[in-house]
Order: sequence, then C-alpha cells, then structure tokens
Amino acid sequence: MADTKTSVQEPTLVLAPTEQQVADFKRRLIETADRSYLNDRFDVPLPPELVGQWIGTDDFSQFNAEQQGWIDGSQYLTKFNKIHEQADGKSTIGDVKFMVIPKWKYDAFEERNALLAARKSGLNPTDIDSREKAYAKSIGLDVMPDSTTARRIDGDDINALLQR
Repeated sequence: MADTKTSVQEPTLVLAPTEQQVADFKRRLIETADRSYLNDRFDVPLPPELVGQWIGTDDFSQFNAEQQGWIDGSQYLTKFNKIHEQADGKSTIGDVKFMVIPKWKYDAFEERNALLAARKSGLNPTDIDSREKAYAKSIGLDVMPDSTTARRIDGDDINALLQR
C-alpha cells in the first residue's frame, strides 16, 4: 500500500545566509510592514471608469454600500490570483466582499465626505459655510440641508450655556 501522506518541508534555520537571502528577507519585511504584500493580492485591475473596494459582508455594510450604488464586483476579479478564486464564484474573502461603483458616483461621495469632514472639524466656520453654499448652488440646492452634523457650537456658545 502506497504512503498517501503529503510531505511537509520543515523550515530550515539559516545561520549564514547569502546576500540574496538577506535582501529577500528585508524586502519581505518591508512589504508586509506596509501591507503591499497583502495589497498586491487584494488589488483588482479595473477599467478607468470604475472604482472598487473591499466592503464588509455584515448586513449593515452591505445595505449601506448597495444604497450608495455599489454592486458585486466578482466579474472583475482576476483568475490568476488564487486568493480571488472561490468555489462558490463569489467575490468574498473572509469578512469582506469586492464591490464596484461608477467613478462619477464615487467622486460625488468624496466631494460630500470632504464637506462633511470640514463641517465636523469646526475649523474656520466662515470658509466652510461659503464652500457649502457654493456646493449647494452648484448642485441645484438653495441651501445645504440642516442636520445634526450641520449644527456647530463654538466656544462662546458653550461658555454661554455653562454660565449660571
């Protein structure tokens, strides 16, 4: 009867490495430190009119992504990259799924996110107000919608509220 065990090569302890082994090891340390080793495996080549992201597979993340216009991007996963090949044909790795969105929609979200970040920062409210008004006008709104993120309280307001 033939031995059906797969032989596993034990790691070897190299005490006197060659210059090439040291260079390869240092390169691998840098790649894993800046995550490019992983990024290379998660990178998905896309046409220029699309943007792709790995989005969480939990219900909230998927619902939020779908409401914003993201769709399943499994058709863009490359077959040469073994990490993308799933037996079920899905674009899921662990707890993330690859999804795509047209670049024009992505750019609109980025514009909105930049405005929200500036608004929440509380820095230079006059400049932020003028940018919001200009943006609202450019998209056909008379004013930016008021929401909890639109309300700001500066130091004078807080002090007035704290005085008794």
